[in-house]
Amino acid sequence: MKVLIADDDPVTVKLIAGLLEPWGYEVVIARDGDEALSILQSAESPGIAIVDWTMPGCTGLDVCRRIRATPHDKYIYLIMATGRGEREDILEGLRAGADDYVVKPIFAAELRARLETGKRIVSLQEQLLAALASAEYRASHDVLTGLSNRAPALERLSVELARSGRDGSAISVLMADIDHFKKINDEYGHRTGDVVLRHVANLLRYSVRVYDVIARYGGEEFMIVAPGCKLADATNLGQRICDLVGTSPVRIDGKSIETSISIGVAGVHQCAGVQDSMLIEAADAELYRAKNSGRNRVCARLFEPSGAGPCSGNPAETADGSGPSCAKLQ
Repeated sequence: MKVLIADDDPVTVKLIAGLLEPWGYEVVIARDGDEALSILQSAESPGIAIVDWTMPGCTGLDVCRRIRATPHDKYIYLIMATGRGEREDILEGLRAGADDYVVKPIFAAELRARLETGKRIVSLQEQLLAALASAEYRASHDVLTGLSNRAPALERLSVELARSGRDGSAISVLMADIDHFKKINDEYGHRTGDVVLRHVANLLRYSVRVYDVIARYGGEEFMIVAPGCKLADATNLGQRICDLVGTSPVRIDGKSIETSISIGVAGVHQCAGVQDSMLIEAADAELYRAKNSGRNRVCARLFEPSGAGPCSGNPAETADGSGPSCAKLQ
């Protein structure tokens, strides 16, 4: 763990550094209060700081106050080093934001014990932050596939639809469902089913642009939000995904499992007032049409809601040039 020694006395710095390094600490040195403050406010700030009360520039008290007044992602454990051992002096240091203190001349065993206390506090805070980050990740991602889950994907879709309404850009939604997934689970077991889900998720991740959103929508169903993507391009994307899934069997335990996927696409071009539920329902309807038409195919249509504001878009941009399309992959 990094420890900052902030002191303008080179003898004191040498003494403390000579103690800390054999104890396994990485020492960072500041020669005055301003340098100490700069180091402690940096992204690579040490977790513990031993700060002298009296320094050029900012005093130790100033450093403590300013660190506590500034929000930080991680907690910095501040130990005030002072030749003032009166109770009022110690209380003043603690009120300024110091967590602990050592009185000069420094007694090695006492310093080591106080550093160990600081190390425990910093480690606990790091564990708490890691747990919080893990909880936030689990709240926004599907644990099995690593894809976004439904809620943040819907939030992003709402944002992109609002953008589309303002600047007239296109947006498309693809709803994809693995064909005969229940049969895979029944025949090979749920463990293999999980492998298939992860396999298809990786293929989807490989197929889209970096700013597209892929989510596990539920069960074996996935949603792709493609901002700035016209219906013809989204349909081509769906066809590429179908082709990739159909030609990439899952290999597990010496078995090769053929898979396919059906996809429904709905797109809007320069439309205002479209809600996320409208576009999802339209893509879902195309997905069911793909399923009912024999699976392993893409069905697509341009979504033009009545009363939603001015919309433009040519149905000839769909696959067959005659409006809603449903194309089976060869």
